[in-house]
Amino acid sequence: MRIRIHVIATTFAICALPVCAWALQPSYPQNNGALGHDLSYNYVNGMFGFGDTDPDGPADGNGLALNVGGSGDIFPHVNILGHYNHTFGSDFDTDMFSAGAGYHLNLHIPSPVRLDAFGNLTLEYINFDYSGGNNDDFGLGVHAGLRAKFAPRFSANGSVGYVDYGSEDGPVVQVGGGYALTDNLGLRATFRHYDLDHFSINQLLFGARYYFTQF
Repeated sequence: MRIRIHVIATTFAICALPVCAWALQPSYPQNNGALGHDLSYNYVNGMFGFGDTDPDGPADGNGLALNVGGSGDIFPHVNILGHYNHTFGSDFDTDMFSAGAGYHLNLHIPSPVRLDAFGNLTLEYINFDYSGGNNDDFGLGVHAGLRAKFAPRFSANGSVGYVDYGSEDGPVVQVGGGYALTDNLGLRATFRHYDLDHFSINQLLFGARYYFTQF
């Protein structure tokens, strides 16, 4: 397996996104603390776990998966976001990069549970690197879902979406949950499934998330 220049570049870009958002964020009231009632869209996270890429045919891409990502508000209800994911497959490696903007809104339901709805529009990139060569595609994605805070330390999220890479397209489903350790640090678990034309991709990831501001 070789580390390509675009792997380093996209990882750096993802880590820089929240820094840019922090510099651009507007001055409006905030309630600090990941243990508070509200959900935050200002964070960076790192995760690792298992990735399973199953193409049509005999090849397979099972192996360790790494993910770095982040999000940051630039206006009330508007955030920029992105993530980079790499799966060290048994027969080929898979790179996935996503970056875009989102809109989120508190639904104000009559319940102690805090419930947010969100929608994201993203630029997407995917690369398959195998012994016979490599194949990459750029495209667009759209995602919508819910985030909920059930208790001071517990949260959950779920979303459905659709990605179009040109030669490959299909739906994406993601579910996850979090546990806050401190006001700024929490544990995360995420399951993600892509059902593309000639590939199915499953990822189970575990890691940590750092909240650099909260409201």
